This record gives sequence, structure tokens and C-alpha cells, in this order.
Amino acid sequence: MSATRTELTVADGAGPAGVDAVCRAVLATVWTRLTWFELDLQGLTERAETASAAATLEPYRRLTWPRRRPTSTVHLVPGRDDAALDAVLGLLTRTMGSAALAGDGEVVYDVKDEGTSCWFELTDDERAAVEQRLRDAGASTDLLVPFDG
Repeated sequence: MSATRTELTVADGAGPAGVDAVCRAVLATVWTRLTWFELDLQGLTERAETASAAATLEPYRRLTWPRRRPTSTVHLVPGRDDAALDAVLGLLTRTMGSAALAGDGEVVYDVKDEGTSCWFELTDDERAAVEQRLRDAGASTDLLVPFDG
């Protein structure tokens, strides 16, 4: 029997710190059940506040075919690439896009345009864990709300 999943987002008016707190809490919570994570590094290596984290992810950049040139996108495999998680968490609301797939092939995390568009699909247990992470970070659990798309 599969767990019930709920579509969630960040509350309107959350502000940059609130959006960042939710995105970090969600990704940290679902990381172990993911099979794939992708993040766009475009422009992040040039910004002083993101250059270090973006440089950490350089080895994970995808290559184009047939010339095998790096693209702006990094592809991570949770479990194998866990060392990169801290760098990823620092870039979630600064990138043009990041997305994640769970083991069943379903998208469970999708954040676009520096966090202005956020969508998550969480089980009840994951939602409770995200809310606990928010409390631990000093953020309100009211920042995580049902998605009404």
C-alpha cells in the first residue's frame, strides 16, 4: 500500500527567507527517497554569494553530445552524491530551476525562478518532518501550505 501524498507549496507572501527555509527543509527531508536531482547553475558561478557553492557542483555538470561540453545543469544521484547536498541547499532559491524524482519516477520537488514557483509532493510523514525542520530552523510551519493549482 502506498502512502498518501499531498501537493504543497510555499505560502503567498512568505518572503525570501521563508521560501528558502521551506525549500531547504523539503529537499533535506525527501533526499533519501530521490533517484534523481537536477539544478541549473546558469549565472551562479558569477555571483559572489553563490560562486563557492556553484564551484563545488562543477564536477556534476551534464555534458552535451556529441562535443561533450558542460551544460549549465548539474545532475545528482542521491545516495551516490550526498556530499554535494550542502552546496545544493545553498542554491535552491538562487537558481532558475531545480527538480527531483522519487524512486517511482514521479516528480516530488520542483522549484523555479529563484523560488517564486514552488511545488512539492510529500507523504504525511514527510510533511511532519518538514514542519519539524522548519520549527528547528525558527521558521513558521504556516509557510508550507496546500497547493491549489
